[in-house]
Amino acid sequence: MNSMKKTLFAFAVLLVLAFNCAGQGSCPRYREPQGGFSICLPWGWVAEARDGEKFKTLFAPQANNGIRPNIGFDVGMIKVSFEADLADIEKKVLSNQDNQDKLSRAGFTTVKFLSKSDFVTDSKMRGIKLIFSGEFKGFQLRILQYYFDAEGRRILFVTCTFLEKDQRFLGPIMDNTLKTFQLDK
Repeated sequence: MNSMKKTLFAFAVLLVLAFNCAGQGSCPRYREPQGGFSICLPWGWVAEARDGEKFKTLFAPQANNGIRPNIGFDVGMIKVSFEADLADIEKKVLSNQDNQDKLSRAGFTTVKFLSKSDFVTDSKMRGIKLIFSGEFKGFQLRILQYYFDAEGRRILFVTCTFLEKDQRFLGPIMDNTLKTFQLDK
């Protein structure tokens, strides 16, 4: 096998293992004490601190074409109610010029909304999932955003980013991983 085929094969094996491990009952959990939440790490993934970020970001063990699949976390304060604030967030995410400016500054040239669905974790946390496709520095990316009511007037945002062409493998891994997301008491 040439080196490109070996790399692709190794990446596919890692993805299958990550998919299988994310759905298992016992798993290595990333616990974020400052955020009061935890989540199972897909097999081989690591939590790394990034400059300017409140919480660590979860990263896949290998990059694909220079893009390393990742899961990031953020938190905001609820003004009215989770449902009302979520509707406001959706409207801003889908139509606000300010959001488009932020994406442009981050390096995105285009972002297209694809779908919205309800999402429920294994611990029965209810939220929603928004799916986007965006072009970033010449790469077509898939962006999954999950929003959860985190109690205490907080809303948690979880964003998963990876190459669009890896959607078939990474989409289910991200969903299975987010199913393990829970608030820690």
